[in-house]
Amino acid sequence: MDMNVNSIKFQVKHGIATGISFLKPVADNLPSHRCLMYHSLENPFYDSGDLYSLPVDQFKQQIEWLKENGFRFRPFGSNDPVRNATEISVTFDDGFLDNYTEAMPFLVSQGVPFTVFMISDFIGAEYKNYLNVHELREMVKNPLVTIGGHGKSHSNLLHLSHEAAVAELTESKKTLEDVLGKEVTTMSFPHGGFNEGLVEAAANLGFKKCGTSVALPNFSAGTVKVNRQAIFFCDGSISFKQKVKGQWDWTATL
Repeated sequence: MDMNVNSIKFQVKHGIATGISFLKPVADNLPSHRCLMYHSLENPFYDSGDLYSLPVDQFKQQIEWLKENGFRFRPFGSNDPVRNATEISVTFDDGFLDNYTEAMPFLVSQGVPFTVFMISDFIGAEYKNYLNVHELREMVKNPLVTIGGHGKSHSNLLHLSHEAAVAELTESKKTLEDVLGKEVTTMSFPHGGFNEGLVEAAANLGFKKCGTSVALPNFSAGTVKVNRQAIFFCDGSISFKQKVKGQWDWTATL
């Protein structure tokens, strides 16, 4: 099916969900940690309207709104106790070049920590829209930046045998550690594909935090599995605010 057709259908569903979310309560005022999942910022590699590619200005407005409204930013891999009613982590999947050219300068200027989950096979000259060795090394020099794993080939781990999935995690971790010269202790599951066995396997390999695509808050800092809320190109100010206030949590059960 044509990407534009898929995009239009998604926008219609997104609009309906936004309308329903007006009727949902704001999350209880309990200390919680919400993790936002971004991908690309208007990456030219994709057709216009790609679900995961946000305009840069839209992304900046979202971060600025969070800062203006008292949200506390925390590193994805932090084990510090959750103190605020809502704490926010910012993450990017796949390792697009614009995470370095667009996201990093802005987030560093705002003092916002963030994590990029890199597909290790995509580190190379042939993948011009993704981060290379030089850029990854430059990024981790900044204490606000963490590089985590996102699988070796970006395969959905649930579509592989358990042994092959573990190999994907193992090779991804080793490649990134060789590139960065430091231990890699965070990762996210490609395509959101995981089960408890894969979480346990990742933990056994030394991953201390594993990002999922489950759109719910996190109430404990001590867990390996971290729920994350996807942010799409059609998340304007209304739906974005609904998501960070918990009014989209109902979608996690669909």
